[in-house]
Amino acid sequence: MSTPGRGRGRGRVPKSPQQIEDESAQSMDNLQRAGAPIVSGGLSVVSHPPEELTMDQLAERYADAESSQEVEARREIGMMQITTPDTSAEIPPAASTGRGRFRGRGASIPTAQTVEVGGGHGKPVGSLASPTVSTTQGQFDDTTDVPLGRKQVDPQTVTSGSQNEAETVRKTEKSWSTGAAAAAGAAASTIANPASTSTKRSKVPEADLPTITRIGAKGTKIEVATNYIRLSVAEGLPGVVEYHVSYSEPLESVGLRRKSLRQFEHVLGHVRSFDGMILFLPFILDEDVTVLHGLHPVESTELTVHITFVKVKAMRDAVPFFNILLRRIMVELKFVELRNEFYDLELVQILDKHRLQIWPGMSVTAEDQEAGLMINVDTCSRVLRTDTLYDYYMSVKADPKMKQKFNDFVINKIVLTKYNNTTYRIDDVAWDMTPESEFEHKNGPMTFKNYLKMQYNQTVQFMNQPMLISKLKPRKNERMRGETTQRMAALVPEFCHLTGLTEDQRANFKVMTDLAESTRLTPQQREAGLNKFIARVMGSERVKEMLAEWNLVIDTKIIHVEGRKIDGPQLLFNRRSNAVKVGPDFSREAGLGVCDPVEVKKYVLICTQRDSDKARRFIEVYKQVTGPLGIKMMQLGEIVPLRGYQPHDFRSALEKLNKNETQFVVIIMPMQRDDVYGAIKKFCVSDFAIPSQCIISKTLGNEKRLRSIVLKIALQINCKLGGSLWALKMPLTEQVMFVGIDVAHDPLKKDPSTICLVASLNNECTQYYSRASTTKVHQEMADSLRIMMEDALKHFKKARGEEPNRIIIFRDGGSVGAMEHIEKTEMNQMMRARDDHAPKAAFTFAIVAKRIPQRFFLKVGKHDVASNLCVSNL
Repeated sequence: MSTPGRGRGRGRVPKSPQQIEDESAQSMDNLQRAGAPIVSGGLSVVSHPPEELTMDQLAERYADAESSQEVEARREIGMMQITTPDTSAEIPPAASTGRGRFRGRGASIPTAQTVEVGGGHGKPVGSLASPTVSTTQGQFDDTTDVPLGRKQVDPQTVTSGSQNEAETVRKTEKSWSTGAAAAAGAAASTIANPASTSTKRSKVPEADLPTITRIGAKGTKIEVATNYIRLSVAEGLPGVVEYHVSYSEPLESVGLRRKSLRQFEHVLGHVRSFDGMILFLPFILDEDVTVLHGLHPVESTELTVHITFVKVKAMRDAVPFFNILLRRIMVELKFVELRNEFYDLELVQILDKHRLQIWPGMSVTAEDQEAGLMINVDTCSRVLRTDTLYDYYMSVKADPKMKQKFNDFVINKIVLTKYNNTTYRIDDVAWDMTPESEFEHKNGPMTFKNYLKMQYNQTVQFMNQPMLISKLKPRKNERMRGETTQRMAALVPEFCHLTGLTEDQRANFKVMTDLAESTRLTPQQREAGLNKFIARVMGSERVKEMLAEWNLVIDTKIIHVEGRKIDGPQLLFNRRSNAVKVGPDFSREAGLGVCDPVEVKKYVLICTQRDSDKARRFIEVYKQVTGPLGIKMMQLGEIVPLRGYQPHDFRSALEKLNKNETQFVVIIMPMQRDDVYGAIKKFCVSDFAIPSQCIISKTLGNEKRLRSIVLKIALQINCKLGGSLWALKMPLTEQVMFVGIDVAHDPLKKDPSTICLVASLNNECTQYYSRASTTKVHQEMADSLRIMMEDALKHFKKARGEEPNRIIIFRDGGSVGAMEHIEKTEMNQMMRARDDHAPKAAFTFAIVAKRIPQRFFLKVGKHDVASNLCVSNL
């Protein structure tokens, strides 16, 4: 009996003997109508209904964490299980051969009824009951070449049939129709499943669905370069062929199943992909059902293996398999994999003055596109700090609150251990453990220090440091078995490097500028990186061999497509001027005037006594920049100096303000402090309900850039007071309401997630209604959208005096896999709100995906790439 999560038929409903007998009788009738010979006695066949499972669930079902190899490819839903009969009876030779469209590419091997091969590890077979390998393979055509990946078999060890029989077989062509598996003769009918023999199989890949192409008519035609490389199957070859493998003896371990197939490399070749049940080959075997006889990998008893043809996989169905192959190619090219991205450690850039490292890399993914299978190559980078957590531990070791500070700093941080290039999230600090603490190893008790030396050749220098604890995700087979034991990893701080940047580094303009030079690549650099990657692939003989083994061909050039260049929207920056067509950056136009200015009556500026001069200078420049913007300044600001720089100092000053007379407040902070900023915003937003603007003191210290900085602050203040900087010139006469929806999650997964809805109240998109609500922790789908949408429609009618004629909703954060669920939950809620409050309004619901790997570059010359293009992906 199979263990749950392993072997054949897990989770399938067993059938009664009467059901089995009825199905067998029906299948025998089908075989008789097809003209197939019937062999009586000793045949036990069980047909299993397909399950409603996804590919990922099937992949997890048959995964084996004990195996060193990953799951090779996804399974097909509804794979039939074949129970193997008693193989002690002699199997008669096949009456005919079945040659599909794509035959194995190989030198001719005569008919092989009995072949002596080695054992499970390639060792010579002893005299154990004359262990042989019998196959119902038809004769190979001696005019073909050797199939790539097949081992040559010495003709002297092969017992061939008569020449006349071989000639007769060569002239016979097999048609794939009802009962085709039985047409191979008595041998095939003895082992074949009637349920499978009555199924029509095609040795030609399934035809793709017709592509619906929509081409725009507006704009100017342009040539666009992409970050895609075409991946195709060599002409005249099948690509990936899927087979189902079953055994006469139950083998629960995937490792044993793989081991048992190694003795049949003279038939299957050494190029294959096998996960314990589904076998992928780069060629088609000559028989529908191939029966192989060998030895059990452990007990050295006779073992019979049935290999049943399923189909030639279409390229779109084999995308997971190709992604696994691409991963192996990247490893062969000496890339280091880190969270599904690949980095070239030979090109690491070190910024010594900032104590940072930049790892350049790329993500390589096979995708099924309209024009076929393609490889998407997108550049990426990872920032790593050169200092370790031990360095921070030593910097706070003398502090009385050392443990609390160290815990607050490291917990929930992502670290990387260079000795195995793996990232971990720190969940706890074990202060009672050191590198000299022992843990239970498979070889007995062992210290962490000795383990790192033995496993990674890493020597721990300091023994007085605590250990870091990281909770590991459960393995696939553990999830399938329902195991609840939490696996954890203990890390030594001196080997842990933090990833990402600190808040101080993000606020450092020099650091961000130096990083941008290495991480923000120009279009020319991106194209050069793509061409370099192609040259690296084509320059590796091993990589070309890996591709050729699976009949794959990669183009040597990136793909170019036809695009359209459309002008930007028309914006109104001043009611007295005409609309202006703008591009992606219109900061210059925005500084020439605002669309709806708000008159400034009275405001207060709070700062420390040291920043009083900067406050006076700010008031002076603020008055100068508001005039050209169209903002009237009725009164200069009032300065309120503080002696201290603590949260209660600022709160005391804010509480003394006259709420009825003060229009807004400006706070100059000596430095960035989260506690001070949080106290100010909490009081101004929740307690006092007054617009506020916080400024760091050093921001106002650069006199050369002071006017530009104050201009941007003046624009922000105008928006906070209810004014608008610009207006959209809508080309529609009907009333349109745009709605945006997004969900924010707590990265620590402690606080509830927050969902926000923002709706426009006019066609110029200058007035908005917003509402937020909380949902469960880390829940993406919202269940309160109906109420939020109803309030938005009520506010729209109140502002415009009528219902909207059209509602356009943009839902951010959705994925392709979640579209169906979003449609059933969120869209239905919005539709009900529309039906109740604006039943005549047209309704559009768009899923927005921001994290897209597609890149498009404008071609300005014959060989030059000019700039990145902004592409909408809804």
